[in-house]
Amino acid sequence: MADKILEIPIGSGNLFETEFTGSIPDDATIETEANRLGRIEKGATVQYKPTTKTFKDDYGIIQRTVVTEEEVTLKASLIAWSSSNMDVFSMSGRVSESAGRRTIKIGGLQNVSNKKYLFRFVHPDAELGDVRITIVGTNTGGFTLSYKLDDSGNLDLEVTAQPSDSEGTLIVYDEEVLGDTVKASGLSVSSAAGSTSGTTTLTVTPVKSSGDSYAVCRGAATPAVGQVLTNWSAWDGTSSITATTGDILTVAEVDGTGAAVKAGIVVATAKA
Repeated sequence: MADKILEIPIGSGNLFETEFTGSIPDDATIETEANRLGRIEKGATVQYKPTTKTFKDDYGIIQRTVVTEEEVTLKASLIAWSSSNMDVFSMSGRVSESAGRRTIKIGGLQNVSNKKYLFRFVHPDAELGDVRITIVGTNTGGFTLSYKLDDSGNLDLEVTAQPSDSEGTLIVYDEEVLGDTVKASGLSVSSAAGSTSGTTTLTVTPVKSSGDSYAVCRGAATPAVGQVLTNWSAWDGTSSITATTGDILTVAEVDGTGAAVKAGIVVATAKA
């Protein structure tokens, strides 16, 4: 599990878009210049808004609140954008091109495409790690085209999310955790009284991989995957271990270099 880090998000990001075909592609496929929707001015916002309903008895003693609806919107103001994306900005937009000319037609309910688009906002952070926010939906906020003498003609985007999978997911928030380590886990360890007084017999599942071995330490320890366990005791996987009932032992599976692969913790049962 990644460590909990309190952080202050600072800065804007990049916005990419591609037609959604039923699954979310990998980052390299989404985050290309061809998929860049525009350049953002004054940042972007992602809002999650639940609708709730509360039920309570007449005396206010018992109360229950349930979520009846969820809404997610992504908003950004694009200071630079391309008219070739007008079919993304408008659900009835149609773009056609010929030599030296691009024509956009907008309007007509019969022209609504009902296409879903994947929108990816990337917030780069060299210190804390990049954040990627992905939603699937359509621009439901419309747009206003403005041409001003002393200002830019921004195009404001407001995307309402739709479920992107069978679980009803509306937001995928993917965060890099720089310097984080994956904790070793995956071993189930049981303990029984050993054959002689003051010993315990351990059983470990699943069995270790070929070429690996076991190491044991006293106390609850959760090594990182790849951590070399130099101060642990080698164990052959069958011999009884000296212990007292109630002792906590940690068993790790290590590779040929002594680096942790898996680990598990057990409370010992020893023979009196």
